Amino acid sequence: MTDALRFGLVGTGSWAARTHAPTLAAHPHTEFVGLWGRRPEAAAELAAA
Repeated sequence: MTDALRFGLVGTGSWAARTHAPTLAAHPHTEFVGLWGRRPEAAAELAAA
């Protein structure tokens, strides 16, 4: 497989921040491409991490 699995997250809660985002972003065949959150500041903080 040469193409990365592109993914985005909906939500910026503790599961997204501590589990889903870091685990998926660390996988060699994934690309983190989007994030949505009710609070723009929380989404910006998670996207920058």
